[in-house]
Amino acid sequence: MSKPRAEIPLGPVLCWVLAGAVFFALLTAFSILIAGTPLPWSALWLPALTGGVAGAGIGRFSTLYRHQQHQLDSSEDHFRQFYLRTPAMLHATDAEGAILYVSQTWLDTLGYEQGAVIGKKFFDFVVGEDVAALRAAHDKTLYEFGEIRDSNYLLRKADQNTIEMSLSEIAQRDEEGQITQTLAVLTDLSNHRAAEERIERLAYFDTLTGLPNRALMNDRILQAMAVARREHRQVGVFFFDLDRFKLINDTQGHAVGDLVLRSVAQRLKKFIREGDTFARLGGDEFVIVQADPNHD
Repeated sequence: MSKPRAEIPLGPVLCWVLAGAVFFALLTAFSILIAGTPLPWSALWLPALTGGVAGAGIGRFSTLYRHQQHQLDSSEDHFRQFYLRTPAMLHATDAEGAILYVSQTWLDTLGYEQGAVIGKKFFDFVVGEDVAALRAAHDKTLYEFGEIRDSNYLLRKADQNTIEMSLSEIAQRDEEGQITQTLAVLTDLSNHRAAEERIERLAYFDTLTGLPNRALMNDRILQAMAVARREHRQVGVFFFDLDRFKLINDTQGHAVGDLVLRSVAQRLKKFIREGDTFARLGGDEFVIVQADPNHD
């Protein structure tokens, strides 16, 4: 699809046409008066026409230039606003590593005002035993490869607390290969770890009772059996369910049945030895895995 042509306003162009015609006509008349050559005023139409054409060209060029400059300024302003308001943590640095721009999310997450960040180095906010060594390793990697992927740093927030972040960064180079600017994105690892813990809990723990589920129970049994074979011990596995539990669900409803299951789990947890596994298989079925039982 072809790019739409910019509309040129006629007003400024007509002004340039009129100005050019008048200027050329006056310049011609002034030259004639100085030379003392008699010439009727009707003969000025050719210089006026020439001046008008020249004015039209200058006016069109000037108007197009101003229009393109306005579009460029608007585009830069739009990009800057988009950059500052993006939900990602972004920052850009110059060739010396000083921060040029930061997104509002960057500021909100770390708690800083923009004036306290612009002009500072990223590593001014990094916490570590040897920040200089961290920066040297960062600069070396960025210069050699032009990018950094998932490099973890501990950053100091405005309230003096710390937060762990993952940094990914790309470099822009000039014709001589020198880095002129970089663009970086930060990822809050605390949110990622919390999400990973939630996923792991959903995968390996029963949501109703909080006990290990069938998948985690199977893994615990395999581990206990491996240890038992190596140390010549035994493993006890106890399977049980709740008698007449279906009657509770049918007469009292599933909400009461869930309450009974949670109550059973909480009561039996008190009697489980440390190192043993108490799991819910599903429904009213439970399993206790006892590593190295005292006796048969």
